[in-house]
Amino acid sequence: MKCLSQEHLIAYMHDKLPEAKREQLEKHLDRCSDCQKQLEQFVDELDNFGDDGWIVDSFSETFEQDIINKIHPYPVSVLKQSVPHKLSPITNWKKRSIDIMKKMTITVAGLALVVSLGTLVSPTFATYVSGLYTGQTDAGIDVISTKNSLFSDYKKADKGLIHAIQKGYSKPLDLSATDQGLTFEVKEVLADPLRIAMIIGVKDSKGNRLDASELYDEEEISLKDQKGNVLKPNQELANDPLYKQESDFWAHDIHGDYIVLERALFDFYGKENALPDEMNVELTVKKLGVTKGNWKIQVPIDLKKAKEATKTTKINQEYTSPQGLKISLKEVVFAPSGTQLIMETTAKGADKEFTYELADEQGKNMAAWESPYLRGTPPVDEPLSEKNGSSNKNVLDSLTERIRLAEGSDRWFHTFTPTSGKMSFRLTSLFLRETADFQANLNIEKLQKEPIKVEGQGNLFRFTKINQDEKAAKGVSSIDFEAVFPKDFINVIGWKIKDETGKRIKVFHSEKTTITPNGNVQLLGKLLFINEGKLPKELTISYDTVLKQNHNVQWEVPIQLEK
Repeated sequence: MKCLSQEHLIAYMHDKLPEAKREQLEKHLDRCSDCQKQLEQFVDELDNFGDDGWIVDSFSETFEQDIINKIHPYPVSVLKQSVPHKLSPITNWKKRSIDIMKKMTITVAGLALVVSLGTLVSPTFATYVSGLYTGQTDAGIDVISTKNSLFSDYKKADKGLIHAIQKGYSKPLDLSATDQGLTFEVKEVLADPLRIAMIIGVKDSKGNRLDASELYDEEEISLKDQKGNVLKPNQELANDPLYKQESDFWAHDIHGDYIVLERALFDFYGKENALPDEMNVELTVKKLGVTKGNWKIQVPIDLKKAKEATKTTKINQEYTSPQGLKISLKEVVFAPSGTQLIMETTAKGADKEFTYELADEQGKNMAAWESPYLRGTPPVDEPLSEKNGSSNKNVLDSLTERIRLAEGSDRWFHTFTPTSGKMSFRLTSLFLRETADFQANLNIEKLQKEPIKVEGQGNLFRFTKINQDEKAAKGVSSIDFEAVFPKDFINVIGWKIKDETGKRIKVFHSEKTTITPNGNVQLLGKLLFINEGKLPKELTISYDTVLKQNHNVQWEVPIQLEK
């Protein structure tokens, strides 16, 4: 069996997978010991730091949890995940990874708190740097009441889902199956050519609604046509270990006493009549909490109305950058729950990231996209370049996906809040990776007394503090730093640390980025390294690569809804 790639696992560890794929990866990990071991290798270095090695202030339990609740969670809501009453031994790999990542999250949470209090870069340093470098309306929707829909107060409902409900594409249901004194229910469904979403619940023999997060367990799901034939995804996904069965495509989310099941339908793209007007979602549940039984429900899906309202505009235009990145804009799908751009990219090298915007007839930015891989270590909730229109805007994450076609070639499904009428696709920037030439020699005794400023390739760094756990026989030390980059510099990649003898020290880092009023990227970070019981006298810090943003691009494609 083909197992998960290193790219998949790294993306998972940094929470850079869409929710649906993230959950699919976890299901594979639950069954595959080889991939569990590979993930273990990624967290081993963090685990080896030991509990005593983490530099964490003595926050109260409530204070820590408040911070954690505010920042972007690690995979599958790692810090707050609900589980069945009895955990299977196969989840041991997950518990260990969660424990380790929680430690890192608290450390990063401290950074997030500092940023939220407005002290990302000290005023004196920001003023100093500023002196050197000186010289949105959402797409409109016609709102009608959603109060009769169970989706109406669903906190994680995106604008596209709400729009489709407002337009009448959801349907209340009263489907149920009872066994062992428990009733499994399907209460509502919403479907269009982009997605299927349904609300399910559980109640006991007295009709009391039970906490679905405590009871709902592994399920079997099938998509079938009216004749009972199973509908299968495109062959392009056949060899992807994340997609072995239909249930792998469905994301789960808690909604009060209910659960929302949602499936993006991007994998049926390109198949002739792939989605019939009428089909069924067959749900089979064998276990609710600790109760074994057999609950089976067929949920009817009628796509006829939604398919009639969905329009597709063929584009088929291409752009090739000087670095060899080819972007092919294939088509745009205007559906009730989202506007989806389908494009393909081919890159000869690593420089394959870009940003773009969608502008209305008046030239106003109504949607924009940037690669999540450019945003650094979570939590990062600021855009890369708000000034230049390349920040994410009106993106529907659950309906945004990439499919690997071949080495260096990808198909993208980018989905935005529903739009209509004329608009333009505007490429706003390309990202380039350049070899770095930066080195900071830090005298530790000096750093313990005062910050050290270092400049390299126009990047200004201020190493502010060194932290050491003197009680740990083999603990971890950390260096706090802040930086402001010149125009079009985005980030630095590949940190390295050596001691005064030239010995390489393994380093980890966490960081937070934001944007100055002048459009420069500011960075607040922490470099963590094993101290082996004592601090070195001197550290040489460097990084491999500089990430730059090039706005000198010109490619605009008009898009008009076909009637």
